[in-house]
Amino acid sequence: MPLVEPKLDSRKFEQIFRDARLRIPQYTPDWTDFNESDPGITLLQLYAWLTEIMLFEMNRLPELNYVKFLKMLGMELASAQPATAHLTFTPDGKTGVVSLPRFTRVEASPPDANAPITFEIEGGLDVTATPLQAVQVFDGARFINMTDQNTDLRGQTYRPFGWVARPGNMLYLGFAAPKPDDLEKFPNKQIFPDRISLRVFLAADTLAGAPQSAADLRLPPKPPVKLAWEAQREDSDRWWPLDCQDDTTAFMSEGYMRISGPQRPKATTEGLFDKEKMYWLRCVVQDGFYPAERVPEIDFIRANVVEAVSLTTEKDELVGISEGRPDQTFQLARRPVQPETLELEIRRSTTQTTAAEGDQLSPADAPDRPDEIWERVDDLLASTPTSAHFTLNATSGEIHFGDGKRGKVPPAGLDIIARSYRYGGGSAANVAAGLIGDLRTAAVGANSLTVTNERPAVGGADEQKVEDLMTKAPRRLRSQDRGVTADDFQAMAEAAGGVTKAIALPLVNPNFPGVAVPGAVTVVIVPARSDQQPPKPSADLIKSVVNVLDKNRLITTELYVKGPEFFEVRIAATIEADPLASFGEVKKQVLEALKDSPQLDPYQQRFGQDFYPTNLYNVILNVPDVRAVRMLTVQVRGAEIKADDMSKPHAVPKDGLLYGTDHEIEVVPPADDDEQ
Repeated sequence: MPLVEPKLDSRKFEQIFRDARLRIPQYTPDWTDFNESDPGITLLQLYAWLTEIMLFEMNRLPELNYVKFLKMLGMELASAQPATAHLTFTPDGKTGVVSLPRFTRVEASPPDANAPITFEIEGGLDVTATPLQAVQVFDGARFINMTDQNTDLRGQTYRPFGWVARPGNMLYLGFAAPKPDDLEKFPNKQIFPDRISLRVFLAADTLAGAPQSAADLRLPPKPPVKLAWEAQREDSDRWWPLDCQDDTTAFMSEGYMRISGPQRPKATTEGLFDKEKMYWLRCVVQDGFYPAERVPEIDFIRANVVEAVSLTTEKDELVGISEGRPDQTFQLARRPVQPETLELEIRRSTTQTTAAEGDQLSPADAPDRPDEIWERVDDLLASTPTSAHFTLNATSGEIHFGDGKRGKVPPAGLDIIARSYRYGGGSAANVAAGLIGDLRTAAVGANSLTVTNERPAVGGADEQKVEDLMTKAPRRLRSQDRGVTADDFQAMAEAAGGVTKAIALPLVNPNFPGVAVPGAVTVVIVPARSDQQPPKPSADLIKSVVNVLDKNRLITTELYVKGPEFFEVRIAATIEADPLASFGEVKKQVLEALKDSPQLDPYQQRFGQDFYPTNLYNVILNVPDVRAVRMLTVQVRGAEIKADDMSKPHAVPKDGLLYGTDHEIEVVPPADDDEQ
C-alpha cells in the first residue's frame, strides 16, 4: 500500500474562524454581537487569516526537507538543453570563398519570442564562391533535370541515380559560373574551398518515426555500392577523382558528405545544360547494386551546410578575486552553463594589494606565480589538499572551491577567470524551418551570404522544474544515470529535449516484430506537442535521443529508438442538438471535444491503451446543447467497427497510440421537432 503524506494541519480560514467564534460564549459570555461589522469579529478574521498562512508554511516543511535530502544526495535540477539545427549558407557569387570560423553566431527571431535566439555553428565552414544552381541525373540512358525537385521544399523526392541505380549512373551538381569581372575579384580566382560540405536530406515524412539504432550511430553499416566523386580541371578534359568523407551510407541515410574541393576547376556544359557553362561535380556509381527495396530516394541536397546549436560562447570573463578562504563560491554572469565547456583559470592579478598596507603592486612586482588551469569535478569527495578542483552548478552558474582538505583553496588576491564557456538552451530554441536567418559575424565577405535552416531545430529542453525532480528522484536514485532496466531508458528518454513521453519495450527489436530478442530494448518516443497529426518524431529528434541513451546503456544492450505505431480513427456521427443553438457552433465544439478527448489525443493516452468506442458517446454528449447521438460509426485504419463490437475493447499494441482525423459530424434538430 503506498504511503500517504499526512498534512500537519489541514484547517482552512473558514474552519479556523468558525472554531474561534464558537468559543466566544465560553470565554466571553458578554460578547453577543457576532456580525461582521463588530470589531471583535474583524480581529478574529484577521487571526484566522494569519493562522492559515502559518499553517500553509508549516505544511511545506516536508517538501523543504525533501529538497534538502535531494541536495545531500547531490541531485540538482537538469539544466536547459540546447537545440540543434543544420544551417545552409548561400553565396551571392560575387565575393569568392568565404570562411566562417567556429562559433560563428546566427540568430533566429520566432514570432512568439521576446528576444532573438542565438545559434553558433559547431565547426568552421568554408563557403563555395558560387551557389549550387543545377542538379541532373544520368540514369544510364539519358539525363534528367532534377533542379526543380531539388529546390522544391514540399517533399517532392527524387532518386539521385535514376529509378534503378546501376554502375555508370551519375548525379551531377552544377555550381554557377561567376561573371568574368567578379571572378577577377576572387582571391586566387578560387571557386571551391579545400573542403566542400554537402548534406543529403531525406524525405521528412518517410524518416519521421522510423527506427534508429545505437549500433548504426557508432558504426554505420557498410554501403552496398562504391561511389566516386569527380570534377574537371582547366588543363584537362578528363574527370579527376575527389576524396570524400561520406556519412550517408551512399545516400541511404541523412547526413553529411565532405568532399575535397577541386583546384582550378573548369566550367563546362553537361547533359541537358548545354547552353550555360557551370562548375560541375559528379558522383558516379562505380561498383555494386542497391537492394531492390532500398534504392536511395532523397528530398534534396544542399551545399555549404553546417551543424549549429543554440548556445552562446563567453570568453575571458572575470568571475571574481580569491580571498584565500575555504569554501569560496563565485557566480558566472551567464547561465545555464554547458558544464563541459567551462575552462577556469587562476591568474595573477594585474593589480594586487598587500593585506596589511593596502598598497597596490604593479604586475612586475607581483609574486612570480604562473597561471593555472583548474579542473571541474562532480564533487570534491576524492580531492586532496593539492587538487586544483572545483564544482559547478550548471543551472545557477555557481562555482564552488574546496576547503583546503578536499580541494585546494585559490590563493588570495588572484583573479578567477572563465577563459571560455557556453550558455543557453531551452525549448524556445526548437524553432521552425526557415526562422534562422540573421548572420552575426565580422568575417570577411560574410555580408554576401544568406543563411537558413531547411528543417526545424530539435533537442532543446527547458530547465527541469523542482516538482519534476521530486517526482523523478526515486527513479534517478535507482538508475544512477545508467540504462539497465526499461524504466531507466524511459526516464532518460523523457528527460531528453523535445520529448513529451516515452516507453521502453524490453526484448523488442523493430526489425523482428513479434519475436523476443534477448538484450534488445526499443524506446518509443512522442515529440513535444504540436499541431501535426499524427505527432511523429523527426529523424533528427530520434537521433538526438539515441545519442543521449547510447552514453548510458550497457555495452551488451541492443538499443533502438523510434516513433509510435499510430492508428487513425475516423468518426461519422449524427447529433441531435438544442433547436435554439447554433448548429455550426455545436459542430465546432464537438470536433474540439473529440480532438481533446483522452481517447483520441495521443498526448493524453497511455501506450497500448485499449480503445472503447462507446466512450465517444460520453465525449459528444458532454458538449453543451447536445441532446442525443442519433448515429455513430467508428473506423480504425479504414476498417469500420461493427455495431455489436462497439462496446468491446479493441486492443492496441504496446507501442501504439490513437489519433482522430477527418471526422464527419452532422447536427440535426431533435427527432420530436422533425415530426412536428
